[in-house]
Amino acid sequence: MSNKIIAQILGIDKGFKLKERKDLRKDGEIYFEVRYSKKVGIPECPYKCKGCKDKREYIVRNGKAKERIIKAGKVGTQRIYLIHRPQRYMCKKTGKSFRNEKISYRWQRITRAETENLVKNLRKMSISATAKEHGVSVRTVSNLLDSIEVKVDWTKFQDMEDIKLGIDEHSFRGFKMVTTIAILKSDKKEELKGLFHQLYLLRSLIEFEISENIC
Repeated sequence: MSNKIIAQILGIDKGFKLKERKDLRKDGEIYFEVRYSKKVGIPECPYKCKGCKDKREYIVRNGKAKERIIKAGKVGTQRIYLIHRPQRYMCKKTGKSFRNEKISYRWQRITRAETENLVKNLRKMSISATAKEHGVSVRTVSNLLDSIEVKVDWTKFQDMEDIKLGIDEHSFRGFKMVTTIAILKSDKKEELKGLFHQLYLLRSLIEFEISENIC
C-alpha cells in the first residue's frame, strides 16, 4: 500500500506527505515522518489586529516547532504513528506567531481525524473500551470529552411556528450521548421557567407555556 493511500485513509490533508521511518518500525507499529508539500501556501493569520485587511501580507515562515509523535489510528492490524514538526509562522508587523495545526490539535498526541473517530466510537462503546481501541488512556478520552463544547443553535428554530420542548429525566447509563443545555439545582417548575427566561434568543422567538404535568 502506497504512502499516499495510507495518508488518505488516515485523513491527512493533501498538503502533507508521509515518509516511512523503517528504523523505528516495531511489531504492530509503523512510524511515518510528516513532510510539508511545496504546494502549501502561507495561511491566514488567526489574529484580528485592527487595520489589518490582508491576513497574509506580513506572514512569513518562522521555523518549525519541536518534534512530537502523535497517534493516527490503525491501518489493518498496524497502529500508525506520525512524527510531526508543526510549521511556525510569524507576523513581521506585530511579531505574533502561530502554528499550522491542521494535523492535530495543539497539545494533543492524536490526529484530528483520529479524534473524530474516537468521538464516534463513544456512541457505541464505553470510555474504557474506546481508550483501549485507540491506544490512549482513559484520562485522554475523558479530557477530550471535557474539551468539547456543544451548544444548542437556537437560530435553527426561527422559522418554526410552534416549538415544543420535551423535558424528562435522563439516565447516563449505556452509550447515550446528549447535549446538555443546563443543569438545574432542582426539578421545580419555577426554576425551569427561570432557565427559559435566561435564554434571550429563545424568549424573543417564541411564547411558551410550562405544562402542569412537569413535576
